[in-house]
Amino acid sequence: MPPISLLDDYDACMYDLEPLYCTMELELVSDTPSDLLNLIRAHETKEINDCRRYWLWNLMYMTNYKDGSHCMPHGWYLAADMQLYCLGVVILILARKSFWRKVVLGSMLLIGIVTPAIPTYIYNLDTLLNLSPQSLRNYAVDEPTFEFLYKHSYTNLANYTIGIITGIYLHHWQKNKCDVNKFKVVVV
Repeated sequence: MPPISLLDDYDACMYDLEPLYCTMELELVSDTPSDLLNLIRAHETKEINDCRRYWLWNLMYMTNYKDGSHCMPHGWYLAADMQLYCLGVVILILARKSFWRKVVLGSMLLIGIVTPAIPTYIYNLDTLLNLSPQSLRNYAVDEPTFEFLYKHSYTNLANYTIGIITGIYLHHWQKNKCDVNKFKVVVV
């Protein structure tokens, strides 16, 4: 008989304080041992142990800096996005003058472009994340390019800074009632 999964009440979990990190208990039941069931249990045990050990890292949205952790590896993006959002808010509040905002955002863009090159050179990493079926099984947690280059917020700083600069220009154009029709390009 194939493994059967029994779920706890998932709806009750969605009303907790952190629905983004809402989890459910999954109990695997089978009357005969199988390779699939053993593989799932081995992976599940590693995740459970890491989540018990590093729960505070997830709660504080710092899980992208805990290398080698198998506790909710898909949460790296939430952590990186939260860190960059907080940095962006602080910078936009502190740099209110146009001159200082240009200096700070230009510096952030330069740092965001240079920073990923340092771990790439030091650890001799690939510049692109090449995923194999084996690395996908573990959510690329054991992949060095993912660990050192892909999931950290400082390696995503350039993209975030370009987004902030685009938002500032769009706000400026809306405020000054700029005619955006002259910037439209028709692509056929």
